[in-house]
Amino acid sequence: MSETPEQQARETIDAQLAAAGWAVQNLDQINLSAARGVAVREMQSQGGPADYILFVDGKALGVREAKKAGTTLSGVAEQSQRYTAARKWIPRRWADPLPFTYESTGVETNFRDQRDPDSRSRPVFAFHTPEHLLELVQQPDTLHTRLKQFPALKTAPLRDCQIDAVTSLEKSLAANRPRALIQMATGSGKTFTAVTQAYRLAPTFGLRAVAQPCGLPVSPTARLLKLADEMTELSSKVAEAPRLSSWIQDQRRDASATMPRPSSHPSCLCG
Repeated sequence: MSETPEQQARETIDAQLAAAGWAVQNLDQINLSAARGVAVREMQSQGGPADYILFVDGKALGVREAKKAGTTLSGVAEQSQRYTAARKWIPRRWADPLPFTYESTGVETNFRDQRDPDSRSRPVFAFHTPEHLLELVQQPDTLHTRLKQFPALKTAPLRDCQIDAVTSLEKSLAANRPRALIQMATGSGKTFTAVTQAYRLAPTFGLRAVAQPCGLPVSPTARLLKLADEMTELSSKVAEAPRLSSWIQDQRRDASATMPRPSSHPSCLCG
């Protein structure tokens, strides 16, 4: 008998979970000490049976809903949310409600951190590792919370148009609009603007390194930081070389002062 689309999606999702470091188990074979991260299938919740409940170090922290390919995932987010009220049915949990939800067809995957202000699901490249979710749940605030709390901009070396570009972009990010386009005229200082914004974003994203051992795409912020480092080496060939090089060094120093120290489980900076 051929498999149903739902079964095919489950098999794909199981493989993707395993590739991310999760041990996938049936409820009647549950063993939360089998691995650091365990995904338990068809576990009962207060809102109904959840396709997968995610455990890290024996404590629940997320829900994953599986749907057949072609399903519009935005319509599944509320279903996932219903399964996260954990107080009455999971004694050991990292938070209540469980903070993380996924909806996936095996082809597309959405992720949501419910602790975010005005939280919503967003597409991700792949499932997070148990170590990364553990790191997220232990942080005092979320990424979108930090995007509302940029430090004051040091405006002394910047032109008015550069100040306007940086502050407008940060207002857009604070309003939970993750996509933005900065348009600046030739000669208006796009380099200074990009370097300034890259180093202001680095500590917000917890950026530690440009290298991606997982092989997934490097984040846009990481690419900007790499570009900034290359610009430092090439600054001797630029007409404004002394001013540019000094400004880059100042931005690097300010960012380094607020960057978190590397953890024992460095996370991928993807997306």
